[in-house]
Amino acid sequence: SEVLSVGYSGDGTLNVESGGVVTSVGGYIAYAFDSTGEVTVSGSGSQWNNSGWLTVTSGALNVTDGGVVSSVGSFIGVHSGSTGEVTVTGSNSQWNNTDALSLAVSGSGTLNVTDGGVVNNTSASIGDGSGVTGVATINGAGSQWNNSSNLTGGSLGDGTLNVEAGAVVVNEYANLGLYTGATGVVTVTGTGSEWNNSESMQVGIEGAGTLNITDGGVVSNPTGFIAMMSGSTGDVTVTGSNSQWTNTDGLTVGDNGDGALNVTDGGVVNNTEGSIGAESGATGVATISGAGSQWNNSEVLSVGYSGDGTLNVESGGMIASSDGRIGYSSGS
Repeated sequence: SEVLSVGYSGDGTLNVESGGVVTSVGGYIAYAFDSTGEVTVSGSGSQWNNSGWLTVTSGALNVTDGGVVSSVGSFIGVHSGSTGEVTVTGSNSQWNNTDALSLAVSGSGTLNVTDGGVVNNTSASIGDGSGVTGVATINGAGSQWNNSSNLTGGSLGDGTLNVEAGAVVVNEYANLGLYTGATGVVTVTGTGSEWNNSESMQVGIEGAGTLNITDGGVVSNPTGFIAMMSGSTGDVTVTGSNSQWTNTDGLTVGDNGDGALNVTDGGVVNNTEGSIGAESGATGVATISGAGSQWNNSEVLSVGYSGDGTLNVESGGMIASSDGRIGYSSGS
């Protein structure tokens, strides 16, 4: 009925095993700046249930072999100079948050979801605080990170998301490089690896965003934007056979900032209307290179709509569109 601190001002360890259950109002792993803590919840039926928030300050949370941890929301890497790490691994292992998950708040934070582990939350931010680094790796068939709201890679700091080897990430809006000075990098790689967005993909909003889709990885969303705001940068690379970026609506390369799209070695991009260099002052460059590489526009493709646009089709690359415009508006 109270908050549970593992490593309040010293070193603490908690093991919940073989169907054991711990219940608390909230949880701290390494409460003080100079403390350390480690919690392991392991085995079918083993649970740590928090009716409040869970904070992993400078320590580790391990959820393994069917263990389950629940909380309202969670923070990883809270104090300046601290390092927090959470690992959820194995079939039926779960970390369930009914609210948000913040990774790297004022310190460094790492999230590892492997071998069929599952993490659930509403919104999530990787690299939440200024000057910090957060890394999330979702690896292996059956491994899932389910965000019922938005996912941000690089809110004020540096955020990296790796989706590998058949893992799946789901969310609403995707924000990479949200604010000025932030950097967000996402790599989706390997057959069966998917990043499914029910709302827009925004690569470089005010900061710098990078999206890499390689070796059969797949990303889907309604509308795609690369370099949204003035001063932003965005770079998307789709490379390798069966690598796909599917936009069910339009795709803009260089909306108000500097954007680049690279499709190589058999990668495929699909969308309705396409635009390179959309707004005045924007710069967009798209390069489609190599046999089997495709950029399929089911509607019009504009190269330099109101800004500066460049399109390179090389070495057997292919472009398809219902219509084409080059230098559409005055000043483009």
